Amino acid sequence: MERAYDALMRHGIRVLVIDPWNEIEHAREKYESDTAYINRALRLLIKFGRRHGLATYVLAHPTKEVGKDGKARVRRSTTSRARPPGSTSLTSAW
Repeated sequence: MERAYDALMRHGIRVLVIDPWNEIEHAREKYESDTAYINRALRLLIKFGRRHGLATYVLAHPTKEVGKDGKARVRRSTTSRARPPGSTSLTSAW
């Protein structure tokens, strides 16, 4: 959030893209489940975007499968496969 705010103030950004979600530093509380943490983090991002008039996008990429030949296999992605573990409400927060 600090880097996004800095970019907003310095460069006047209008779009915030977090890509990929799993590469940002997360501050999950010890008592929080994955789902509870993801919900809290998404609410903070949504509030930040609305407060500053930003279009905010969070991308979560599905994992790649490796075939017997060692090459990456790409499956047709569905929304549920692109969600981080424990994030049953990732899409419902929007």
